[in-house]
Amino acid sequence: GVKSRSKLSREAAALLYGEQIYGSVTRLEQFARCPYAHYLIFGLGLQEREQYAVAAFDYGNIFHGAMEHFSHLLEEEGKDWQDLTEEEVIQLAAACVDYAVTEYKGEMFHQSKRVEFVIRRMKNVLQSAVWGIWRQMKEGSFRKTASERRFTAEDDLETLRIPLEDDRQMILGGQIDRVDTRQSGDERLIKIIDYKSGSNNLSLDKVYHGLQLQLTVYMAAALELEAKQHPGIHTVPAAMLYYQLKQPELGWLPESEQERQERMFKDLRCTGYVNEEPDILEKIDRHIARDGSVVPGSSSAVVPVSVTKSKGTFSQYSSILSTGKFEKLMEHTRTKLKEFGNRIYQGEIAAAPYKMGRECGCDYCGLRGVCGVEDKSLASCVREYPQMKEEEIWEVLYEQD
Repeated sequence: GVKSRSKLSREAAALLYGEQIYGSVTRLEQFARCPYAHYLIFGLGLQEREQYAVAAFDYGNIFHGAMEHFSHLLEEEGKDWQDLTEEEVIQLAAACVDYAVTEYKGEMFHQSKRVEFVIRRMKNVLQSAVWGIWRQMKEGSFRKTASERRFTAEDDLETLRIPLEDDRQMILGGQIDRVDTRQSGDERLIKIIDYKSGSNNLSLDKVYHGLQLQLTVYMAAALELEAKQHPGIHTVPAAMLYYQLKQPELGWLPESEQERQERMFKDLRCTGYVNEEPDILEKIDRHIARDGSVVPGSSSAVVPVSVTKSKGTFSQYSSILSTGKFEKLMEHTRTKLKEFGNRIYQGEIAAAPYKMGRECGCDYCGLRGVCGVEDKSLASCVREYPQMKEEEIWEVLYEQD
């Protein structure tokens, strides 16, 4: 169709988006999914009609609000996660949901039995999630240094200022849900965690194509922020992780209380990528590494890392990167951001959703009624991204040097 080829002039794009683009990382991920959806939302300012209901989106906001309040309470009491008892963790989590619900929509949330049920369920989920974080922190020696850390143009971070063609620039803002750090000699290890209310895996081919930029951009920002605050130290990426706020599955087999707790704890394991250095792994989870080497046959309940029994090497299911590979991904992400920023100013607004395996830019898009791209016409305008194995991605990234 025509929309799959349409374009704005450079002049029109400059008028529409201004001399500088201020945006969030999710805005650029939206551009990677479909330039037309980006144009409708961020160029024309279309919004979905607001519904008077407790939507899935609200859950995410309320969880984030509750987690932020939880951190404030800890700071007020001058406590670390590790200082809390199990009892305190669970009581605080319930109080934080009440606080966040009242803040978010006030009275609307107490309008019906259904909403009361939803809040009760949220409390259960948040109590499990907070209990899981508490356990994870106890397994290692990192300390929480920031939560809901917002960064804006005022932070003046080099990593978030992207120079574009025609002397324009793009300045990114965002919010890191949690930053944990660990000082080790003159090195400061940085671990970032993004809370998700739905399941989310970090896949390197999506990072490569620019569909998942958030964690790599946030990692670059966190490294720079920490280096600014602690001059003279070297910041090192330790892990970039998603943590799903969920209630663990119920067990079907008979089990002791301790077995139940361990199973629940494993179910709350983070996804994402971790630095492969044994010294760093030990500080994240002391069960998988000791005295500078990994423990054969060990498996982490905190991060996606396990070690084979026979060879004592990382299993194929381990999501690990060297410090060099972390840096390489951050560098590649910056290249993608630059590319997307330039394409926005070049006036790209084609209705050309990406397709990769079974996923497509039209999934969960609320703008189908506007763009008129129906499934049957997808074939003509879709951009096919190949699914790539990790080795292929590294080959391409290192060849680009």
